[in-house]
Amino acid sequence: MEREAEIQIELCKYIKYQYPKALFNSDLAGWLPVGMNIKAKQLRSCNGWLDLRIVEPGYLWFGRCFTASGRTELNIELKKERTKLKTKKGEWYKGDSLAAEVKMIKALNKRSIAACFCVGMDAARELVDAWLTSKGKIVLLNDYTCNIIDSDTHCY
Repeated sequence: MEREAEIQIELCKYIKYQYPKALFNSDLAGWLPVGMNIKAKQLRSCNGWLDLRIVEPGYLWFGRCFTASGRTELNIELKKERTKLKTKKGEWYKGDSLAAEVKMIKALNKRSIAACFCVGMDAARELVDAWLTSKGKIVLLNDYTCNIIDSDTHCY
């Protein structure tokens, strides 16, 4: 099973190769030694910034019969394959970093900036492809993951 750091590296390589003109940046907070991380926190408004930011326009779809919302960038929090975000009861798993990430995803989406979780490399690659090519609709789900559906589909 790949670690999140390996997924992040592979996804960045993929974007560079497939979309050489795309602008993106990765958050390095999880890569820094403790001392550097303490200093880096002083340069941010809060914790919970997501792993990858793609600064290219796209669309995120909401609702049963879709309302399109044009966005200027996509922010992704990468999780390793088979990561569970919610319990069977629909509650978020406990953990400071997950709570901060959920809060950040909500705050970004509220500001019309697309943000979601992506579990596994295949899902991340599919999301990036849909965002950068506008092929397929990216639907934000209740657990803040995204589902890619055929662009001709109007209701699910």
